[in-house]
Amino acid sequence: MKNKIHKFVVVLLCGLFWTGCKGNERASTPTTGALPLICDDAVSNVIQIQKNEFEKRYTQAKIDMQLAPASAAIVKLINNEVECIISSRELDSTETDFLIRHEIKVFSQKFALDGIAIIVNAENPIEEMSLASLRELFSGDATYWSDITDSVRFPYHLNRIQIVSDGRRSGNYRVLHEMVLDKNPLSPNAVVLSGDSANSVVPKILDFVASTPGAVGYVSTAWVGKTSADWESRSGKLKIIRVSGEDFHKAVEPIQGYVYRGDYPLRRVLYIIHRQPYIGLAAGFTAFLTGNDGQKICLANNLVPGMNPIRLKHE
Repeated sequence: MKNKIHKFVVVLLCGLFWTGCKGNERASTPTTGALPLICDDAVSNVIQIQKNEFEKRYTQAKIDMQLAPASAAIVKLINNEVECIISSRELDSTETDFLIRHEIKVFSQKFALDGIAIIVNAENPIEEMSLASLRELFSGDATYWSDITDSVRFPYHLNRIQIVSDGRRSGNYRVLHEMVLDKNPLSPNAVVLSGDSANSVVPKILDFVASTPGAVGYVSTAWVGKTSADWESRSGKLKIIRVSGEDFHKAVEPIQGYVYRGDYPLRRVLYIIHRQPYIGLAAGFTAFLTGNDGQKICLANNLVPGMNPIRLKHE
């Protein structure tokens, strides 16, 4: 009798396992197969490096990466048009409620902290700004740089402010909209640029600021400094502005230590989010991003590692 019961239980469990896997055939393992991935345009340069290193190490793995603004990437994930995304924001309450109502399970993991750098043309004499000044600037309340401060002399040819921005669905714009503009509109005079599924908008923004004396823009810290080829190719034409927050009144640059401690006010968390219902390539790439090697790549490219312990070094 015991043997009969034992056999029945085994058959039942096997049947449940088969039913659970039906329709979710494993198209990949953590280190083999193909993974379509949509990456937030804002940090695509660093994720391209991560992807290249992952594929170099695991030669039977192929990540097909396309670019999109953060909100567009999340919509595609929710609609099951893609299984994995890199996002510069977490799912909001509306998106989370939709997933719960439709019993859709997603896996979200932070892997880095990122700062938003305010950039101007190198000719601009301004060196630092407060959040209040940035609010006046990006809202359009200020028309000229001399409206922002009377402590700096601005040459006539660059005194008129020219804002350049990416689209309103981008993760970068979301930071500006919430942390600088207090959810008020961006200036209607702003020049809004866009990229496509293969090309980031960020080089266009860098070009605009580098070639326009009165321009101001904003990009992820992953695109600024000596580690960024796009920044270095425009060396001498761009400048990063120091920013002071509401609570920390010293204006600081968006370097990793200040971003980590919160002294630099414009920062956000980066996530890898997937809905792969088995332990496949999405889980493998997540493990790589959050592991020691992936975190080193973040550190080397002006991001703050989100998983490894941080040691601040005073220089």
